[in-house]
Amino acid sequence: MKKFPFCDKSLPYDVRASDLVKQMTLSEKVLQLGNTNRGVPRLGLPKYEWWSEALHGVSNVGPGTFFDDLVPSSTSFPTVITSAASFNESLWKTIGQAVSTEVRAMYNLGRAGLTYWSPNINVVRDPRWGRAIETPGEDPFVVGKYAANYVRGLQDVEGAENFKDLNSRPLKVSSCCKHYAAYDVDNWKGIVRESYDAREGDVSSIMCSYNRVNGIPTCADPKLLNQTIRRDWDLHGTGLDLDCGEFYPRYVEGSVQQGKVREAEIDKSLKYLYIALLRLGFFDGSPQYTSLGKKDICTEENVELAREAAREGTVLLKNIDQTLPLDANKIKTLAVIGPHANATTAMIGNYAGNQFSGGLHWNYSRMANLEVFDAYDNSFSAFLPIGILSLKNLKYLDLGGNFFHGKMDFKEWILVNE
Repeated sequence: MKKFPFCDKSLPYDVRASDLVKQMTLSEKVLQLGNTNRGVPRLGLPKYEWWSEALHGVSNVGPGTFFDDLVPSSTSFPTVITSAASFNESLWKTIGQAVSTEVRAMYNLGRAGLTYWSPNINVVRDPRWGRAIETPGEDPFVVGKYAANYVRGLQDVEGAENFKDLNSRPLKVSSCCKHYAAYDVDNWKGIVRESYDAREGDVSSIMCSYNRVNGIPTCADPKLLNQTIRRDWDLHGTGLDLDCGEFYPRYVEGSVQQGKVREAEIDKSLKYLYIALLRLGFFDGSPQYTSLGKKDICTEENVELAREAAREGTVLLKNIDQTLPLDANKIKTLAVIGPHANATTAMIGNYAGNQFSGGLHWNYSRMANLEVFDAYDNSFSAFLPIGILSLKNLKYLDLGGNFFHGKMDFKEWILVNE
């Protein structure tokens, strides 16, 4: 590839990216539009996996990151809704910096990519929403400040964080704010622009959501994607550049041949994707991070930072009638209601990485001296292994773990500690 202008480091990133795309055939181009980027062996262009997660630490969710004997774990920070409760902007940015350092260390060891689909900055409108734990909460102002600081922590390269041209500003890690728009509410009446704080955070990518707004799928809405994000927020580019899955690689070439999609639109999308990789040093290297390795993962400093985030995010409730601490001399029987009575894994949060042996342990054991009753029907077994129930399939499991094809209402379980 040395003969191509793309390899000339003196040229601007957009010029180099455009030149690279020009060297590809249509068939080669469409294979770069999914999260699993195929690369172009003919040009010496390597493969790349775009999908990795770092919501509150380097996660094992997504094919771009994996753990093994060499890197068995990463630092798991508290869930976002906990850290956000600290209202500490410098803490949020510091967590982002710690996570991005572990990302770079794992990347050097061949265990991670450089593009992370985090944070989730949807504003919570209903506490029953299943992904609320991933977010900074229900306050748009707090959500916006969290987003800007965590994104800056992930992305900023020291000394280059204030480059005005985003297409030339280097990235430590590429962050992705999700999901835009109206992903988190059923009755959406407007764009919550303040939750993005796009100009302050300068996030390098945004994930569209799976729903429709006013009858138009958000991932196919030119006003949302082109006008609001690209022009109003000045985040560069046009359209939907990358598909998480195989739809683009499988069908776009045929759509071009049928005249439904212009090849120029594919070129534009690929250009922006390769600009992002150039900003990350994927092709040229990032000398300032080459020394990072296993020693920089799960450091004492990072573990202590996670503890501090947990301490600062703890919210005390009013102790009405001096209910706490519980008096063992007065309480003979204690009922814990609901399927999450011992669900410690749920407290680890969505998108958690592998546990660190020096930190919290995942608990799958039943609580001691526990007798279980079903408040609705006493015909079930007396033992419910609550800690190992899948949160997703809870309604479809009986006490022995069988799967029901039809929905089943369990009512409530009562756990009694005698």
